[in-house]
Amino acid sequence: LSKPIPIIITTDDNDKRQLIHKSREEIIFLARLNEEAFQITDPLSEPPKHSARILLPELTAYIPLEGLIDLDKEQNRIQKQLEKIKKQIHQLQKKLASPFVEKADSQLVEHERNRLVELKEKETQIAEQLSFLS
Repeated sequence: LSKPIPIIITTDDNDKRQLIHKSREEIIFLARLNEEAFQITDPLSEPPKHSARILLPELTAYIPLEGLIDLDKEQNRIQKQLEKIKKQIHQLQKKLASPFVEKADSQLVEHERNRLVELKEKETQIAEQLSFLS
């Protein structure tokens, strides 16, 4: 990216807020952030439209993407990713509903169940990401 990137960092943890303020210049330089659009605020009731979200413990960062990327292309890319995950979930659910469960080693069945949980979590994250771009 040739443009400096805007960012909104939200936290209600004063220690984290102070650390970010102390490290502000380094963060801006290393991440090529837009100094004028670098904000630290309390948690937002609604995320900014057309933003990417970064979740960390007790801290959320939003990067407004409008003007930085082609939003339609990004929405299409994420939609394809979501469809791929949904297909994997469907196939795995079908597998776990079949005689495979009785015939396969219990560790393998447990592995597939854990994989299903992970895929569903990923589906939720990707759907949220898509909603932020809408």
